[in-house]
Amino acid sequence: MFGEDTNHSGAEVAAQNGAYAVPSIGRAAHLRLSATQEDPAYNAQAFHHALSFLNQVKKQFLEQPHVYAAFLETLASFKDGRLDNRMVAERVYDLFQDHPALIEGFNTFLPPRTKPPRQSPTPS
Repeated sequence: MFGEDTNHSGAEVAAQNGAYAVPSIGRAAHLRLSATQEDPAYNAQAFHHALSFLNQVKKQFLEQPHVYAAFLETLASFKDGRLDNRMVAERVYDLFQDHPALIEGFNTFLPPRTKPPRQSPTPS
C-alpha cells in the first residue's frame, strides 16, 4: 500500500462510501506474493484486498464516522505526498488503537521496514 505503486490501469476508485469518498488506492497494494507487480493477476488481487480492507474499516466504525473519515484523509494525505510511510502508519495505529485485528490487517499493506517501532496491541 505504502511505498510501492501497483499501476492499476483504470483502478482509480471514484465511488462514494457513505458520506466519504474513497481515495484512490492505485498504490494500495503491498502484498507479499510471488507474482510480480506487473502481473495483472497480482494487481487484481491486491486491488480487491485493499477494497475489502476499506470495507472492514468502514463497518468497524459505522458508529464513529469521524474515525473512518480520518482514516480516509490519512490515505489521501499519503497519496498527495503530505505524509510518508511512517507518518501514515503512526496515524493509523492511533486511529485503530483499540482494534488489533484492523492493525494487523493494515500491516499487510506496509513494507516491513516502514512499520512503526511500537508493536501492534495483542488481544487480551
